[in-house]
Amino acid sequence: MNDMNEEQIKIAHEAEKFEHNQDWTRAADCWNDLSEQVDDPQITFKAARTLYLAKRFQEAYHAVLHFPDSAIDVHNGLLIINIYLAVNHYISGRMIINQLPATIRPQAKTLVKNAETEYRQKFHLTIHNQLRTFYHLGDCSLAEQQQRLASADQLPLPDFMVGCQFLLRDPFTNPFVRSELLNILQQLRWEREVVMLTIDDEEHHIVPANCPSAYQATAIKQCRNIIERQFTNTNPQLLKTLSQQLDLQAILLVPIANQIIQQPDKWVQVLKSLMLGEPMPTNSAGEQQWQRKINQIIEKIN
Repeated sequence: MNDMNEEQIKIAHEAEKFEHNQDWTRAADCWNDLSEQVDDPQITFKAARTLYLAKRFQEAYHAVLHFPDSAIDVHNGLLIINIYLAVNHYISGRMIINQLPATIRPQAKTLVKNAETEYRQKFHLTIHNQLRTFYHLGDCSLAEQQQRLASADQLPLPDFMVGCQFLLRDPFTNPFVRSELLNILQQLRWEREVVMLTIDDEEHHIVPANCPSAYQATAIKQCRNIIERQFTNTNPQLLKTLSQQLDLQAILLVPIANQIIQQPDKWVQVLKSLMLGEPMPTNSAGEQQWQRKINQIIEKIN
């Protein structure tokens, strides 16, 4: 909080005075105003904390979304969990638990489980309707599927998993959404086996906690290294374009990227040739087939 001008320092002093008097509403107004002016995790957290104490839970939640993961610690971790729970964001709240110091994770897990139990007791019909909407996600456009997935963040974990395990196998779930479902399970460090329909139209038995994330698959990292080595100094714009396309490919290839990309050098050659309309490298029929299939999926979202 050192890089503030005189007016901002004045606002901070006012906020501290209001906090001392437990005037949470006015303290929150000050810290929230200051957080929009100053990029400082301490101020962002003070805004979130005082908004929470003022029972302005949605505002507290939006404030804490801007709080950097690297700044979560023993002193603020449990309050951050409570803010997520105040707006019934149980799934992302559970993902935050895995970023907390180990010493407070058990307490945080208990907070979430108790909150889920209370929510289920009070709002059984709401959960039923939320789950039904989530479960039928495959009936919708990609934009609506993504919206329903976002709304499912407010389901307790057991109910979320009922929908998730069905949708991972549903051929009508968009491949991008299936990938995001797996990403959520990876962040939850889900250690039980699930079955996922992948881009090869086969079902694969996987343990999400044991799978690398989309961008961390060995084959994807090798492709990225090749692109950077070839184009960082010679063609930065092409580097950017190829990297973005590789990111999309990585999402669609999860969790079988290493099986599909057998020769990273050739994969990058085909990627570049398709993008620039150049002649294809020899003996690359398999790479061409896969990348054209991937491009057809990508084109449907553009």
